[in-house]
Amino acid sequence: MKRFHSPVAGVGIAALVFAGGCSTNPVTGKSELVLMSEQEEVAAGKQFYSITNQLSEGETPHREVQSLVTRVGLKMAVSSERPNLPWEFNVVDSNEPNAYALPGGKLSITRGLISRMESEDQLASVLGHEIGHVTARHAVVSASRQQLLGAALGVGGAVLQSQGTPGAGAIALAGQIGATLLVQKYSRDQERQADELGTKYMTAAGYNPRAFVETMQILQAAAKQEPSKFESLFASHPVTSERIATAESRLSSGYTEAQTRRTQTEEFRRAVAPLKDEAPAFALADEARELAKNRRPREAEERFARAVSMVSSSPILNALWADIHYDLGDYRRSDEVSDRANSLNRELYYGRLVNGAANWRLRNLRDALEQLTIAERLVPDTVLVAYFAGRTLEDLGDRQGAAQQFTKVARATQGQGEYGAYAVTRLREWGLLS
Repeated sequence: MKRFHSPVAGVGIAALVFAGGCSTNPVTGKSELVLMSEQEEVAAGKQFYSITNQLSEGETPHREVQSLVTRVGLKMAVSSERPNLPWEFNVVDSNEPNAYALPGGKLSITRGLISRMESEDQLASVLGHEIGHVTARHAVVSASRQQLLGAALGVGGAVLQSQGTPGAGAIALAGQIGATLLVQKYSRDQERQADELGTKYMTAAGYNPRAFVETMQILQAAAKQEPSKFESLFASHPVTSERIATAESRLSSGYTEAQTRRTQTEEFRRAVAPLKDEAPAFALADEARELAKNRRPREAEERFARAVSMVSSSPILNALWADIHYDLGDYRRSDEVSDRANSLNRELYYGRLVNGAANWRLRNLRDALEQLTIAERLVPDTVLVAYFAGRTLEDLGDRQGAAQQFTKVARATQGQGEYGAYAVTRLREWGLLS
């Protein structure tokens, strides 16, 4: 499939009403200008959490690590300044090291980040920091309406860029787009405040606050070895020497006794063991993405095949492999492998998208439409779903339905790229566009 810059053609952000006005910050007690009431903040988080989960390659299927993250997160959140938010925590299958929080208490950490940790205390340091951003309302304070959610989701259109040759495909952008979709770039003062709050929360929950500094040092060292891996994490949460020094100073001034606590490792290691065992397979998949991006799809397919042979039960690895088969023109194999991905996770957007596209190529039009309809439900208004649904409906003889889909594509792409040009051409031929 062709690459594109933003996955969303037009999610219904405009439906949210931003009341705006002054509010008391629950952390500082000071009055400040905010664009959202708490009710609107919670509604926004609820609306987009499922989308960010999907575009971050879906939730990891390992229940024990999901339970661990939820337990650790809730232990801190319920004793924070905003205990009554509908807090949710999860682990998503993106291998890009990252963690992010949506307004209203919806938090995610990637397998790529948690698998680099060694203790529950280190996990608490990251989750505590993200909780701090939520409790201090950093994402909704003094930001423009466009900055808050609209720009992050590409509302107003995304330019679809056609490369004209088989490439990384839609799915290979997941690591780049998904885990950073709603990540706010916080100010230095906001980062410092989240650090301070996170340290307070994890200490109150019984963890050793020394793990906060350990985590930042681990990430800083790893980023020097693999800078591209940490690009998204450091874009939103830069780990600087100044932040580490400030954290050290904070520990020495008020957390002396807490630093003698035993680090909690036993349950963490058991829960995270499957992710660590699978890390070599996901590293191979990362290599495959790079090869595909550099227009070497056959080498990419070989890497994905090896990755899937190592972790055959992974929904996202199967979906990635299916997408490469699609790019190579092997639509039957793409259908088979994406069907397996869907059997492993029936609610995986990428598996449904690739399966729908492959079935359209195979002329299994009803099957294609069924898969694309599910993909649309999982992540509304994406350019690729609209394009393939339009092509499928056109081939089924439903010109009206096809025109509706092509209108979405034309608006989102401004008629640019292969998909945008096709949509505009059809709409003009049908007398629906001058």
